[in-house]
Amino acid sequence: KLEGPVTCLSFLGILIDTVKLELRLPLDKLGRLQSLIQVWSARQSTSRKDLESLLGYLSHAALIIKPGRAFLRGLFALLKAIRAPHHFVRLNSSAKADLSWWDCFLQHWNGTSFLPQRSLQVHVYTDAASSYGCGGFTDLKGWFIVTWPSNWAGVGITAMELAPVVIAAALWGNKWERNLVCFHSDNTGVVALLSKLSSKVPLQMHLIRCLLFYAAFYKFSFVAQHIPGTINVAADAISQGRHSLFSQFVPQARQVEVPQRVLDLLINHHPNWGSASWTRMFKDTLQTGLHHLPEQHITLESGSI
Repeated sequence: KLEGPVTCLSFLGILIDTVKLELRLPLDKLGRLQSLIQVWSARQSTSRKDLESLLGYLSHAALIIKPGRAFLRGLFALLKAIRAPHHFVRLNSSAKADLSWWDCFLQHWNGTSFLPQRSLQVHVYTDAASSYGCGGFTDLKGWFIVTWPSNWAGVGITAMELAPVVIAAALWGNKWERNLVCFHSDNTGVVALLSKLSSKVPLQMHLIRCLLFYAAFYKFSFVAQHIPGTINVAADAISQGRHSLFSQFVPQARQVEVPQRVLDLLINHHPNWGSASWTRMFKDTLQTGLHHLPEQHITLESGSI
């Protein structure tokens, strides 16, 4: 009320730009946060007071980076275990995983996000068949297919249905900046997961973490909608390897290759989110360069999980 009218306003330490439709963290705060995370990445323990201070910085950043909220849970859970401000506790694997996410993300983030879109702009349709594989296509006229290795036989169908959603984000996320993406799935469990963004099943949570990272890195937002299986026939044809049938539904779509490094990352049951090797592997998936890829059917290597 005391400032304006202006097109760029600072509110609660966040710059709101109505011309560029952006939310920005001031550069001094961004630099301070990046330095703080680098220091914390080398720590093995913390006091309650220090952890509260860190969570204050990260919670403020999460006002801009919406997917970042999911990567505060391990740190907040650890905070509950510390009773007094001067008490110390070792950083557990969950807390280190959160720190690893922020460390990897902040190395690439310029402090800018976008004002969320309210209208759907990109539609992605996915499906999975436990006996064959999974696949999906987008209204941007691209599609992919992946066949399961033999040792995926025991993986739950919800994880199988979630996998193509995350693969789609890895493939096309670099084209979705500032877009609201709608993932259409005929699996109600997947729709619920994409709304809750949390799971007690390690593989499902791993896939969700990867999806949130891609959303933050490529700057897109997403929602999930259930589509009856009787309507999701094109994606169903892909998941069963019925290429000719799919071509009848979407004849103009072009098949794209799924890089093996993307598949290796997304099908790993026990990723070490705090390790340098995992961070390097994840960064490799962000440099896929999928603009000119040859048509190729990708089969996951047996023994990858």
